[in-house]
Amino acid sequence: MLCSTILTLIVLFVNSTNGWQWPQFGSCPQMEVKGNFNLQDFLGIWYQQASANMEFEGRGRCVTANYTNGEKSNTVDVINSIIREPSNKIFTMDGTMVLEDPSKNEGKFEVILPTHFMWWNTDIKGSFWVLDTDYESYSVGYSCAQFFLVLP
Repeated sequence: MLCSTILTLIVLFVNSTNGWQWPQFGSCPQMEVKGNFNLQDFLGIWYQQASANMEFEGRGRCVTANYTNGEKSNTVDVINSIIREPSNKIFTMDGTMVLEDPSKNEGKFEVILPTHFMWWNTDIKGSFWVLDTDYESYSVGYSCAQFFLVLP
């Protein structure tokens, strides 16, 4: 039981420090996503202007996400980066995004981030939804991960 508890705490720690939101109780709300989503037009570098509940980023500036075509159809390679303060060091995290259901033509992705913690290598999986975008000047993204079983 102690090992299970420690492993759960490590997973939550790694999850919260390597690219997802700080754990909170409750279920993830359902949001309406961008319909008629055009993956090719979405590719490129996006600059973050604001965020909520993203403590993993810490203090920093110049937060970017660079989306490029992945090796397989309907996949996107992503490199997230931030310049951490006060060290001014660049922190990056590479991952892959896969369209959840290409036939629906909507901006819903599963995100896979390889994580290395001491001797333990695993993939952290989550969601990233494009709620809206004009493909040139703005994009609104949403991510939520449900850690514990929550009954409605």
